[in-house]
Amino acid sequence: MVPRPDCREYGGILRNLARSSTVESLTTFNEQGVKTLLLGSRDDVSNALEQIICHLRDGLCGWIRKCFPGLSPEDLADVWQDTLVSVLKAVKDGRFDAKRPLVPWLATLAYRRATDLTRRKTSSSEMLARVGQELTGTVVGECWRGFTATQRDEALQLTRKHILTLPRMQRVVLQVFSDRYPETARMEVLRTEVARVLGDEVTIATVKRALQEGRRKLRECFQRRGYETP
Repeated sequence: MVPRPDCREYGGILRNLARSSTVESLTTFNEQGVKTLLLGSRDDVSNALEQIICHLRDGLCGWIRKCFPGLSPEDLADVWQDTLVSVLKAVKDGRFDAKRPLVPWLATLAYRRATDLTRRKTSSSEMLARVGQELTGTVVGECWRGFTATQRDEALQLTRKHILTLPRMQRVVLQVFSDRYPETARMEVLRTEVARVLGDEVTIATVKRALQEGRRKLRECFQRRGYETP
């Protein structure tokens, strides 16, 4: 479960709002009016989001930056965008509670989205380190060792994106292989996990064939992007 921000921290949010917003902006923000708009038509909701962006974005993002100092400006922009998407989803699904104070609710959403992003970044970093360790002493490992951190992250993102374009069996096999690596380097483990995901039995020969074909297509994708592959 994602931890809820300490209620004592909401004072820090309000201080951030005061420092990052003009007096006119703060005095013209009508919280109850915004909550009412969020319960209205599509145009009303759009108007509410515009007011939230205008009056609250800088303060909330400043607070998130303090809670998650490792986030880059680009990460922070993604967190804010995801927060607005969460607001829209709550409104669409009928889960928005106008009786709840608005700023703490928005802060909780932003905190959760920042936590999600941090977990994804941490998972990617761990996977990059694990790949490098497992490839030590191999030809591919030498290529990998020559990559910069940015190139490694780009390669990982390209891999994940390309896997989604593959036929179903190849996609599932490669996804399971990468998600559970290095355990899935053992073909029987890979077969078992693929069968679990598919909900049906599958042979080792089928899994091997899908893995080989998927790797070939992935290698061709990297070559088109200018990467040298063995």
